[in-house]
Amino acid sequence: AVGYAIGRLGCIVAGDGCYGLPCKLPWAMSFPKGLVPTLSAKNSTLAETYTRLFPGEAVPTDINVHPTPLYESLSTIILLGFLLFVGWRIGGGRRFAFFLIWFGVSRFFVEFIRLNPFIYWGLSSSQLLSIFFVIAGIVIMLGSKARLQNLQNISQQPAGD
Repeated sequence: AVGYAIGRLGCIVAGDGCYGLPCKLPWAMSFPKGLVPTLSAKNSTLAETYTRLFPGEAVPTDINVHPTPLYESLSTIILLGFLLFVGWRIGGGRRFAFFLIWFGVSRFFVEFIRLNPFIYWGLSSSQLLSIFFVIAGIVIMLGSKARLQNLQNISQQPAGD
C-alpha cells in the first residue's frame, strides 16, 4: 500500500498522463510541462474532451484536470491507515484480501473520471482488472474464513479423537 501511494504521487510529479478528465474544481491541476502535457495545443484528445464536457466554452490554453493519481494515493493512504489500525487483529490472508477489494473498488470508480478508452461493456481495461481484483479479494477472504473455521474446529476437538 505504501509503495502504491508513493508511486501515484510520482505520477503527479511527472505529469505522465494518468490524470483525469477536464474539470473546474478548486483542486484541479494542470501539467503544462508533464510527460503528457495538458496544453490544448499539444493534447488534442484532452481539448476534444474539454469541448464535449463544456460545450460552448473556449478551450483554455492549459486545461485543468482531475488529479486522479492524487485521489488514488489518498485512498491508498486511508487503506494503509485502516490496515495498520486493524491489521494486528486480522490475518490468514484477510489483510491482502481486504487490500485487493479496496484497491479494486477505488480504482474502478476513479477510472470513470480518467481519459482511458473504454474497451468492453463500456469499461476501461483498468476497470475490468479492478473487477478481477475485487473477485480475487472476495475469494481469498472466503477461503481464509473457511480455513480459520477449520483450524478452530480442529483445535477444539478433545485429544485422542
